[in-house]
Amino acid sequence: MTAAPRPRDEPVRLATLRDYHVLDNDSEPELDALAKLAAVICSTPSAVITFVDKDRVWFKARYQFPATEAPRDLAFCAHAILGPDVMIVPDTTQDERFAETPFVAEAGIRFYASAPLVMANGQCLGTLGVVDTSPRVSLTSVQIEGLAALARQVVAQLELRKRIVDERRVGHERLQLVTRATNDAVWDWDLRTNAIWWNEGMRTLFGVAPENVSTIDAWSSRMHPDDLPHVERSLFGAIQSGQHYWTDEYRFRCHDGHYANVLDRGYVIHERGQAVRMVGAMLDVTERRRLEEQLRQAQKMEALGQLSGGIAHDFNNLLTVIQVNASLITRAPSTGDAIREHAADIIQASERAATLTRQLLMVSRKQVLQPRIVDVNDVVRNMTRMLQRALGEAITLVAHCSTQLPPVKADVGMLEQVLLNLAINARDAMPQGGQLTIATGEKMITEPDAVRGEDGPRGPHVFITVSDTGSGIAPDALPHIFEPFFTTKDVGKGTGLGLATVYGIIRQHQGWIDVASDPGRGTTFCFYLPATTARRPQHDARGGDDADLPHGTETLLVVEDEDALRLLVVNLLEKCGYTVYAAQNGAKALEQWPELRDKVQLVLTDLVMPGGVTGRELAERLRATAPALGIVYMSGYTSAQAGRGEPLVDGVNFLQKPFQPDMLAQIVRAALDRVPQ
Repeated sequence: MTAAPRPRDEPVRLATLRDYHVLDNDSEPELDALAKLAAVICSTPSAVITFVDKDRVWFKARYQFPATEAPRDLAFCAHAILGPDVMIVPDTTQDERFAETPFVAEAGIRFYASAPLVMANGQCLGTLGVVDTSPRVSLTSVQIEGLAALARQVVAQLELRKRIVDERRVGHERLQLVTRATNDAVWDWDLRTNAIWWNEGMRTLFGVAPENVSTIDAWSSRMHPDDLPHVERSLFGAIQSGQHYWTDEYRFRCHDGHYANVLDRGYVIHERGQAVRMVGAMLDVTERRRLEEQLRQAQKMEALGQLSGGIAHDFNNLLTVIQVNASLITRAPSTGDAIREHAADIIQASERAATLTRQLLMVSRKQVLQPRIVDVNDVVRNMTRMLQRALGEAITLVAHCSTQLPPVKADVGMLEQVLLNLAINARDAMPQGGQLTIATGEKMITEPDAVRGEDGPRGPHVFITVSDTGSGIAPDALPHIFEPFFTTKDVGKGTGLGLATVYGIIRQHQGWIDVASDPGRGTTFCFYLPATTARRPQHDARGGDDADLPHGTETLLVVEDEDALRLLVVNLLEKCGYTVYAAQNGAKALEQWPELRDKVQLVLTDLVMPGGVTGRELAERLRATAPALGIVYMSGYTSAQAGRGEPLVDGVNFLQKPFQPDMLAQIVRAALDRVPQ
């Protein structure tokens, strides 16, 4: 544990802290709300507004944070006030300044981030911080900016509070000087004359000259008509009932005619029991509300992703049964050519379905690239039928595929996602019908500036253009279309993630995308992918017979909760010469293990199973008694989505569903060959 040094001007800082009267007093709803909002924006369970006293820290506002004060030498914020920027500690146990403090060792705080509260005189009195009991890599740039913005709002709230206390002592001139340090529209309302004074924040935030809002009627005339009744009720209700504080939110018309979301707060000054004056500040919260809406949208996407991931996992189990059975039919010596053709069609259709489930997994979380050598013409042709169904009868789909295109190294599922997203955008731009044209071609990139500022390799590239005859995109919107959450569609009709996803996928493939649009005539997207000289592997859908599969005589244990898949895998491995035991889930496998421990050389287990024991937990417990035991995992999720634990390598100790019989046999044989004899 390393105690933080004291600031060079510590006496001045402590004197400033006393001036704000924030120590040893009750919580304030406005500050509590800002602390809670910080936790929401940063996705942490707790947040706290802390002020650093001489030998202690005082937790003024707390959101799900139990302590009220602590010794200064033990506090994170004692270090955070020394710098001007947001301080982030990804893992407190790895930071020698904090690893041994009670907040880490006893309270279990693993992540900390805070923005300094720098007051009008430049003194940093404390921090707005967020904490988590789990370590995190960092905050996103939006979260960092949001935390810093909220810290400024805490400062603004404290400045307003101080101004109200000092107003009667230092007079109007002092108030005007202090308000220049804030970005709020500060007001002073004389309740006896209805005259209102505004600082320059009215002009800065809303473009309205203060002299044009000099009465209560002029102020209310700029309020949205739908908001005026409830604001008047709350405002005059607070004055007439003898309350000291008032706050409300409404829409305020700016000079250019658009409405800004405003959080207005005021303090009522009484003389001899009569309300005579009210001072306060209007805060533009338009950006905050936008961020909150983005957060809600992200939460909806996360919920959808979890549902999609679960569906994809279960569907992959069924696809594995279909693929393996169809493959076994093609391998049977007695199978006729006609039946082999039907079985090959089943395999091809199931592989297409597997690609669709990977797209569902892309919704649930970031999908890791699974590139292979592909012909983009094949991708376009395979997508044509599905795209036509998605576009509807009113839109004609035309595909022009250039001949003799070089292959590219790409993730087919992700390329299909790009085409689908662009096609859906085109459909929405042609509500009365039209034509969508997809074309492929080749282009040689020789100069860096041809990549329009994007990092990309020189050499041959394959391009795909997607053109529509729709409404087009306005010139002012064109530079923003790839930004997350930006959408030109009506409210409720777009997430703002479709083109952002397209851009991210293309950049992952070391490519780039151009767009040209003529409002009223249509839009063309063109994306480029580096060509490769590698050859495409040749696959024989008919396969061979069972004798082609790797064989062995070892003993295996198969753990799989899907009954049909478990039976199929057991039968296939037995045909390969192995002795195979089976268990329905991890708990059942543990019950059987005492009898099987000296017999089994390798366990093939699903990762996600009911019964309270996952595949990873099962492997760990079995290897505690048999360290040399071979383990191969299988799952409908990708290896990158399998969570923490033993590293999973596709084709080595991990088999992603659905799979072919030869894939299963080869991985099992290779894993057994690695087991010490």
